[in-house]
Amino acid sequence: MSRVAAGSDAFHAIAEENRRALLDILREGELPVGGLVTATGLSYSLVSQHLGVLLDAGVVVRRPEGGILLSLQQPWPTSFFISSISFAFYLGARMAEQVRLRRRRAVPAEALARS
Repeated sequence: MSRVAAGSDAFHAIAEENRRALLDILREGELPVGGLVTATGLSYSLVSQHLGVLLDAGVVVRRPEGGILLSLQQPWPTSFFISSISFAFYLGARMAEQVRLRRRRAVPAEALARS
């Protein structure tokens, strides 16, 4: 998804795993961009790109004191929202894995060998 499309909608902005990781870190408090780079292990340019999307969507804000700092705009509602979405993604992945496992058990090994 392009930055323009993701940046205009908070749902799309937090749909990406790295951006959710950044938000999880920011829930603990403000950090400079370099601190986010260290905490995530992502490159500086990738963190900056993801932060740009989050800024465009209004999920985080810049604070110019002492360099560029980022914080959640509305701590409780945004944190709750992000946690809920992250949990929904986790549940979706778990359910998909369960479906794959059931399908594997439902097909006998001999049928797979003949295919």
